[in-house]
Amino acid sequence: MCLLCMLIGYEFLNNVPTSIIWAFFTFMSLESLPGNQLFDRVQIVISDKKRRKQFLNTHHALYLESVRFSKIVQFTAIQVILLLGIWAITVWTGLIGISFPLWIMALVPFRLYVLPKYFTESELNDLDSSEVEELPAGIHNPALAGKTNGKESFLADDSDSDSAQSV
Repeated sequence: MCLLCMLIGYEFLNNVPTSIIWAFFTFMSLESLPGNQLFDRVQIVISDKKRRKQFLNTHHALYLESVRFSKIVQFTAIQVILLLGIWAITVWTGLIGISFPLWIMALVPFRLYVLPKYFTESELNDLDSSEVEELPAGIHNPALAGKTNGKESFLADDSDSDSAQSV
């Protein structure tokens, strides 16, 4: 029965133009972007600082109120660099490209041993949790309205990323 279904599916897919299949995969990938943690953080990082408050006026992740903006930028940059690096290995290295599962597995020790040197445990828990805790629209942390302990909040441009502080 399964063999028959596979043969019918194979014959059907042989008759579908490749451009249609690529368009389907493109559509599916673009539809999966909203709600993706990395995509959301990239949007926040590249947005103008005047528009950051708009992210707080909708349902938003907890890390927007608990992690400094500079730490969000650092974590997102690390993720994008690693993603592009693994993509480059699979696309441009030829035979070595089949080793990409090893590079994916290498991300686990990187997360466990390297990232804790640059981020506090609470920052990592908020930024890299398997399930994102969402807050309803609005600012729930009064410290975001202005400065906190002399440090700028998510809504301001905090360029001093040396100290690891959770708001």
